[in-house]
Amino acid sequence: GVGMAMPGPFDIESMSCVGPTTMEQWRGVDVLARLKAAVPFPVFVEVDSAAAAHGERLYGIGDTLKDFYYLYLGVGLGGSAIHDGQVIRGAWGNAGEIGHIPLVPDGALCPCGNRGCLERYLSLEAYERRRAEIGEAAWFHEITPIFRNAIVTIENLFDPSAIVLGGLAPRSLRQRLLDLTADLPGSLALRADRELPRVVLSKVDSDAVIRGAASLAVSQVFTPRPAAGETAGDTDDPFLRRSNKESIA
Repeated sequence: GVGMAMPGPFDIESMSCVGPTTMEQWRGVDVLARLKAAVPFPVFVEVDSAAAAHGERLYGIGDTLKDFYYLYLGVGLGGSAIHDGQVIRGAWGNAGEIGHIPLVPDGALCPCGNRGCLERYLSLEAYERRRAEIGEAAWFHEITPIFRNAIVTIENLFDPSAIVLGGLAPRSLRQRLLDLTADLPGSLALRADRELPRVVLSKVDSDAVIRGAASLAVSQVFTPRPAAGETAGDTDDPFLRRSNKESIA
């Protein structure tokens, strides 16, 4: 089979193909249909953050945790929640899209049309842009309260065992962000029986997307995940649709 990861969110008029992860030439292109026409194998297309979370589940922290949130720090910002070993996708495959949560009132204008979106402050694009404007130390000072509030928001929304910092960002940068999470404010994650830190670094690093996308072909062909009320092989999940509808013997 063939697995492919692309920047998300998918099929959202104001958010797809805009901003630092712009792929304007891909707007309106049915990638899944094109791939299905090009290869004689089952084909799967996944949001990059979800593919990375899937890769982390299989090859990283997933060996000890079945519930975690993967915060994908790339050119843009995304994320996906893993619950009971499976990616939570939502109705259209975009669940966990933390980058477009407006956390800064009347903040910077985002290409999506809203103001104060987290991605405008926390992403590789934001890091490079603000470092050039105000310097690296000032960027870390600026991002500290925003990042810490984002962590608490994720914890209260998804109740994960831990938040995993991953993506394309260098490990050194993610380590410095991790250092900002000491003594976080209270949230659902503030438990007396907690065994892990609330925030940890990815064990797979930048390979998570590639390994996660590649593994989709294997995991979905041999252990297909039907949508609610459907039988294996008949799923119409828009982001994990089988390229054929025949059952695998």
